[in-house]
Amino acid sequence: MKKLFTVSLLVLSLATVSSAKDWKPKDIHKHEYKQMMKTHPILNKYRIELQENKLALMKEMAKPNPNFKNVEKLNLEKYTIKSKLKTEKMKLKHEFKTKYYDVKTI
Repeated sequence: MKKLFTVSLLVLSLATVSSAKDWKPKDIHKHEYKQMMKTHPILNKYRIELQENKLALMKEMAKPNPNFKNVEKLNLEKYTIKSKLKTEKMKLKHEFKTKYYDVKTI
């Protein structure tokens, strides 16, 4: 039993070392990318719009008799803002990749 355990431990350690030998950092600029996504002014503008929309929706639903046409309108605005935010993130991600990783565009 001890031999089996030591042999399996030896094989596991050799496999770990051999796989770590070819390791290369792929995301050198990952921190910079995350920081850009947090602080970009256009993204922050859309985030603020989403918060305002959520507050308006909460105010409407807190009323004793909410106007559901207004609620539907606010929900449509919410998803429009979310789609704009997602599109802007995709644009920024593409710009970032072309800047740092030399991705060829078609």
